[in-house]
Amino acid sequence: AGLGEGADERRRIVYYSRDTKRVRSVRGEKKLVQALTARFGDTVETFSLDEPLTKLMSWARTFGSAIAVIGPHGSGLSLVLYCEPGTPLFLLPTIDAVSPEYAASEAGVAAASKRASKQDTAVKGSAADSKPAGGDSAADETFTYLGAALGLPVRIVPQAKAHALGNYSIPPYLATQAARLVERELVAMGRWNAREGGDEEDDAD
Repeated sequence: AGLGEGADERRRIVYYSRDTKRVRSVRGEKKLVQALTARFGDTVETFSLDEPLTKLMSWARTFGSAIAVIGPHGSGLSLVLYCEPGTPLFLLPTIDAVSPEYAASEAGVAAASKRASKQDTAVKGSAADSKPAGGDSAADETFTYLGAALGLPVRIVPQAKAHALGNYSIPPYLATQAARLVERELVAMGRWNAREGGDEEDDAD
C-alpha cells in the first residue's frame, strides 16, 4: 500500500464523491464537504471517478498522500489500495438484510426466527464471529476486509446511511456532526491537531 517516495507529499483528506452516479450518491453532499472544509481547511480534496482511467497514477498519488479517506460505498474507495498503512477510511455505510436496522425490524425478526428453526446450534468460531471492525451490511464487508488486509482502520459515519441500491441523504446538522466525528477520530489517532486548519468556533450540539 502507498507509493512511498512517489506519493504527493501534500497532506490531504480525500472525500470520494458519487454525485454523478445513479445509486449511492449523497443528497446534501455540498454541505458535508463545507462542514469538512470548515474543520480541515484546504486539506480537503474532493475526488470522483469521472475522469479518464489515464488519470490512474494521479489518483494513486492522491490516495497515497491521504491522511484520511471519507466517502460513500463505491468502487472509487478501492483506491485505498494506494494508501499508507494506518490511513483511516471513514465510510458512509449501506443497509441490507444483515444490518442491525433490518435485524430489528419485523421482517428481520421473522427471517431470523425462520433461520433458527433450521439449525439447533450456531457454529462458533465462524468467519462471522471473527469479522474485523467495520460495516454492518454484507455490501460493506468488502471494505471491512480490505481495510483489515491493508492495515487501514475503517470507521463508520452513522449520520448518513443508504440501501446499497439507494441514495444517501444528510441534512446540514448531521453533516456538521459527521465532520466533528471525523475530526475527533483523527485527533485521537494522532493524525490531526485540533483546529489545525478549521475555524476556531465549535458548533453547538
